[in-house]
Amino acid sequence: MLILGIDPSLAATGIAVIDTAGHVVVHSMCIQTKPNKRMALKSEANFDRAIQIAQELCTIIEDWNPAVVCMELPAGSQSAVAASALSLAKGVVAGVLATHGLAYATVTPTELKKKVAGSNTASKEDVQNGAFSVYALDPMPTTKVAREAIGDAVGACVACRNNPVVLASVEAHHESRSTGGDSC
Repeated sequence: MLILGIDPSLAATGIAVIDTAGHVVVHSMCIQTKPNKRMALKSEANFDRAIQIAQELCTIIEDWNPAVVCMELPAGSQSAVAASALSLAKGVVAGVLATHGLAYATVTPTELKKKVAGSNTASKEDVQNGAFSVYALDPMPTTKVAREAIGDAVGACVACRNNPVVLASVEAHHESRSTGGDSC
């Protein structure tokens, strides 16, 4: 069964497609967007960035057909500008998931750290090490930004493994396979 992990961000959205049977990441990417400096309004530039994320995410869902989505869902940011950008990214993800009819489970950054690395105050490196010890990724991303974004996407899948939505999707997947139905 395939699970899609997402770490939403307007600047660097982490994506990981997990094969739960093989405990491996079969596809990962960091959707990095940059504002178009030629646009007169920052909000207009951010809208273009949101469209880019939506298009990439739609392609991934259509190509991989995940059974369920697990995502890190931060509640806030350090500034009003960052909070606005994060809200836009979360809205894009919500719209794409609704359009594709995908079930989802969420985890806060603190829950992710606790479940993946064993501490509410775990470092980004500890989260990445914990996540990649459960679901192997080869090759590792080459940039720090991509490693962190993909690490959080994989970590969301680790942290949500026992979530009722995920467990129901796993059960439905196994039932469809045993009855000869379509598999994900």
